[in-house]
Amino acid sequence: MAESRGGFGDERYENSTHQNAVRGVFKTLREMDESSGEGKWYDIYAEGSIDEVKGRIETVVKEVMENVGPVKKLWKDGEYK
Repeated sequence: MAESRGGFGDERYENSTHQNAVRGVFKTLREMDESSGEGKWYDIYAEGSIDEVKGRIETVVKEVMENVGPVKKLWKDGEYK
């Protein structure tokens, strides 16, 4: 996925090992939210032009802003290491 993007690897953390680890953490957080019935996650694909990706992000942000509820913490203080 990301590896096919132009310039992949130019940034310090832009390597497959790190990106897969980050993806795994987000997957775990998403699964925790889904199992508890809290939160809603959106997949925004970064394929296409900057304007296309920006449009996808704006669409999600507008939807969230229209339906926003109380903001909750992802974890309790001192719990995340």
